[in-house]
Amino acid sequence: MLFFRKNFFFLFLLFLGQLFFFQDVKAFSIFPVRYTLVVDAGKTAVASVQIYNDEDSTIQVNPEVDAFALDPDTGHTLFGQSDSAKSWVKANVSSLTLSPKEKRTVDFTITVPPGSPVQSHYLALFLKQKSGLGQVGLGKRIGSLLFLHVSGEVSEKMLLQDFSFEKKGEKRNVHLQAYNNGSIHLLPSGTLRLSSWWGRQISILGVNEKQRKVLPNAEWREILEIKNIGVENIGKVQVDLHLKYGLTDQIVERTIYFWYMPWWFIVFSVLFVVSVGAGIFLKRSQKL
Repeated sequence: MLFFRKNFFFLFLLFLGQLFFFQDVKAFSIFPVRYTLVVDAGKTAVASVQIYNDEDSTIQVNPEVDAFALDPDTGHTLFGQSDSAKSWVKANVSSLTLSPKEKRTVDFTITVPPGSPVQSHYLALFLKQKSGLGQVGLGKRIGSLLFLHVSGEVSEKMLLQDFSFEKKGEKRNVHLQAYNNGSIHLLPSGTLRLSSWWGRQISILGVNEKQRKVLPNAEWREILEIKNIGVENIGKVQVDLHLKYGLTDQIVERTIYFWYMPWWFIVFSVLFVVSVGAGIFLKRSQKL
């Protein structure tokens, strides 16, 4: 009873909030989820998006255009980016009402201004559900990713900014970082080959196995943990990077080294050196 009295006012406010603000958000779907267009400067193209109302009630949606980037560490899509190409896209409707289970098509017309440089633009064609009475910004928004390329000779160039080894506690990591200095997105892939100082292969690790893309003027980062190193690999370890990217299969190859010395091996080595030194000292003392 005491708990109920103390929390009655809070529970009452929570109930009111749900009553006025948290109405069910109606569901709808679109197709396709991704578009790729190559358009000449000064020309026009159309991207058609189909929308389907999955619910049993009428909904209203508004077209929106956004630009996106990719998180260099996770590859997740980050919307709300700035891109002048957003102004090139116009929908054929400003608002659209769909009856239950109805399917409609929205056309997005892309007009590339004359003289536009050869470049790739990464946009999203959104359809946002209009908030209903009593809702505050709860409208659902789904979209189709648009990879828009202004036609011309593209540049594929990736700069390897970091290829280094780091030991953190008991973990051994290789850091990779690259920058897309070209005009089109790239998909790097490759391997890390670890071998002992006498040439024995230790392991092979895949690079960018999740197939994350790198947009122009953007970075890509990955940390690969080195495992499965045993006592037979004590000493200098060689790490060979073989990276491939682009439609022309351009290659980046680098090599770094690190020393594999377990703590017990270091302790044993120090004790061995000390014991040998002490033995030599005792023998010389006895001769004197």
